[in-house]
Amino acid sequence: MKPKHIFWGTLFIVLGALFLINNFQSINLDWGSLWKFWPVAIILGGVSIISKDLVLKSIIAGLAALVLAVTIFASVKTFGECTGDNFRIVFDDDEEYDSTNLSDTNFYFFNSEDEIKHAKLSFNAGAGSFNLVNSADTSIFFAKVSGRDKKYTLISKVEGSDADIEMEMKQSRFNISKNNAKHKVNLSLNKKPEWELYFDIGAAAIDLDLSPYVVQKVDINMGAASLKIKFGDLNKETKFYLDAGASSIEISVPENVGCEIRTDVSLSSKEFDRFNKIDSDLYRTDNFDKTEKKIYLYINSGVSSINVNRYPRSW
Repeated sequence: MKPKHIFWGTLFIVLGALFLINNFQSINLDWGSLWKFWPVAIILGGVSIISKDLVLKSIIAGLAALVLAVTIFASVKTFGECTGDNFRIVFDDDEEYDSTNLSDTNFYFFNSEDEIKHAKLSFNAGAGSFNLVNSADTSIFFAKVSGRDKKYTLISKVEGSDADIEMEMKQSRFNISKNNAKHKVNLSLNKKPEWELYFDIGAAAIDLDLSPYVVQKVDINMGAASLKIKFGDLNKETKFYLDAGASSIEISVPENVGCEIRTDVSLSSKEFDRFNKIDSDLYRTDNFDKTEKKIYLYINSGVSSINVNRYPRSW
C-alpha cells in the first residue's frame, strides 16, 4: 500500500473516531496546549519523503496523519467553544429563536448545616470570563453565571467536616448569533474552610483574588488564556500547579511569605520579582529558608508571558 493512501486513510479514520467519541463522551483536548506539536507532522512528512524504505515511509506517513488529526480535532473543538459565546445558529427546526432573549443569568449555591473545615471545588468549563468576587458569607459556595444557554451542573457532598463541590458546564449545541451575551461566571467562596481549587477551562480570562482565603492547593489547567491570581498568607503551605497554553500569566505573592518557583516552559518570557535563580528551572525568594509560611509555584507553559510579583502585606 502506498504511503499517501496510509496517510489519508489514517487521517480520516482518526478524525472520524475522535468526533464520534466526542458526541457521547467529551474529549478534553485543547488547541492551546497541542498547537505547539503540529510542526511534528511537517517533520515526519519530510522524513517520509527522504526515506527510501517503503515500510518506514508508510509508518511515518501514518504517524504524521495521527498528529495532524489530533491537532485538527483540538482546533475545531476550541473554535466551537470560543465562538459559542458570541454567535448562534439553531439547527433544530422545532425551536423558534427569540432574538429578545439574548442573555440568561443563573445562580448556583451550596449551603451546609454542618461545620465545614475543608472544602474542595472542581470547576470545569469552556471559554469565558471567570472571576472570584466578594466572599460568600451565608453559603459555602455561590456562583452567578451570565450568558445565553450557558448552563452548569452542580454536585456537592459532605462527609463529616469535608465538602466536595463539582461545577461543570453542560454541553450545548453549536450555535451562532452576533448578539449573544458573553459568558461570564462570578464565583464566591466562604472564608471559613481551608480550600482546594481545581480549574479545567479552555480559552478564558481568569481573575482570582485568593488573599482572603485559607488555600491549601490550586490546580489550573487552561488553554490560551489570561490569568491573574493573587495569593495570601493565611495558610502555612500553599501549592499552585499551572498547565497552560499560549497565555498571559500574572501571579502575586505576599512579601512576608517564602516562595519557590519551578518552571517547565518553552519560548516564554519570564519576569520574577526579587527571586534568586537556584537552578535552570528553579527560583526562590531571599526569605525562603527563614519564613514559616511558604508558597510553591509549579508552572508548565508553552509560548506565554509569565510575571510573578511580590506585594507588601498590610496588617
